[in-house]
Amino acid sequence: MIKKYLDKIGNNFLNNYKILVLIFFILRLYGITDPPLELQHSWRQCTGLMISRNFLTIDGNILYPRIDDLCSSSDIIAFEFQLLSYLHYLISLLFGYEHWYGRLINLIISSIGTISFGYIVSRLFNNKIAWYSVCAILVSSWLIFSRKMMPDTFSVSLVFISFYFAYRYYTNQKWLDILLFFTFFTLGGLVKIPAIIYGFIFLYIIIVYRNKSTSNLFISTILSYIIVFVWYFIWGPYISTKYGNWTNIGMPFLEGIYSIFNNLDKTIHNIIFNSFRSYILFSLFLMCLVNIIIKKPKPLCKPLALIFFFFVLYMFKAGYFFYHHNYYMIPIIPVLAFIIGYGIYHSKNKVILLLFMAGVIESIANQQNDFRIKKSELYKLTLKSKLDSLDKLGYSSKILINTHSNPQQLYLANRKGCYINEFEMNDSTKLNSYRKRSYFWLVIDKKHRYQNLNLHKVYEDENYMIYNL
Repeated sequence: MIKKYLDKIGNNFLNNYKILVLIFFILRLYGITDPPLELQHSWRQCTGLMISRNFLTIDGNILYPRIDDLCSSSDIIAFEFQLLSYLHYLISLLFGYEHWYGRLINLIISSIGTISFGYIVSRLFNNKIAWYSVCAILVSSWLIFSRKMMPDTFSVSLVFISFYFAYRYYTNQKWLDILLFFTFFTLGGLVKIPAIIYGFIFLYIIIVYRNKSTSNLFISTILSYIIVFVWYFIWGPYISTKYGNWTNIGMPFLEGIYSIFNNLDKTIHNIIFNSFRSYILFSLFLMCLVNIIIKKPKPLCKPLALIFFFFVLYMFKAGYFFYHHNYYMIPIIPVLAFIIGYGIYHSKNKVILLLFMAGVIESIANQQNDFRIKKSELYKLTLKSKLDSLDKLGYSSKILINTHSNPQQLYLANRKGCYINEFEMNDSTKLNSYRKRSYFWLVIDKKHRYQNLNLHKVYEDENYMIYNL
């Protein structure tokens, strides 16, 4: 009787990916209010947080995001569509500014996106494939990036939410569903352009299965692509030219190919390890992929080949940035996770389940450090109070800091500023140019390179030296 009851609970759990998403949602709430001091990509979070805070304190126009590292004449930057930062700003209007709102927003949307992914897989295949696939996503690098103030899992999740409404429209032909599909798909592509690689597989499917519903979905998808193109390749260059700032939109294609092949070891490491943070899970993915290639299931081969093709194009376009930033694997992870889920379900070898369990444990173990802040990083939280005690000019006084283009301490100090390297610190011409631009303090973080300066030192402790320019 007890065994039958336990078997029933186990079967219900393995058929309900939503419970799995809920469990991981709760787990990822641990430390959600921590400041952006974790070692992995806190700099990228701080850029988004700067934009959120500047929406609140300077201008809430989403078309003109502003950063604090004023290394050019303007703080307005051509950037991805700042939906995550803007939602952070809207919540701050109601409750006051807190840095962790962005983390929570991303976690909520990424969880809904994962459920939407599971929904599509369960409808097109079955609940068990959906469960294994969702589990593989949740323990992949999505585990940590879905709780950071970063737009990567956020953008892909918006696309999967759009696919949920696309499926509903295909089955019900309700215009509200196609409107919601168009809205979420467009937003996903605007937030991060790599998310639109899923549109190509979607276009393939709706071309193959042509009817009135798929024709409307096709038109909506093309309109979304046009809007995304205008944002990145017309509006972005316009803002760049007008305000003198630009952000990464990849490399020229041939240069990107050259960079990838000249750094093949780093590229392969990013693909193999940084997708699941588990060599076991990636090996399992390869086994399942080989099985699909051998058996050639008709509904899968062409769509999977198509999306891998466009992901490779994205890799080449990203070039240096692809192997330099581990989060560039995020857009393809749901496909890798699905291949694992599909392979496990169709395998008769029970050892594959043991491999999957071992991979899940390895992945979580390799990411658990991201849920804690090292004590060695906490000193950065003291810089604001130090500057406040020195600064009678308040927020308007700008600083130079030797943190090598990392905006983290500028954000934490709530200051506008720019970066200076050790070779520029005693360059009187360079320093005079900063003085003319109203820079007031030069901050030396002793963990970074610096020189002894011929300036008036106003503060020193074990972590910082602060000079009056």
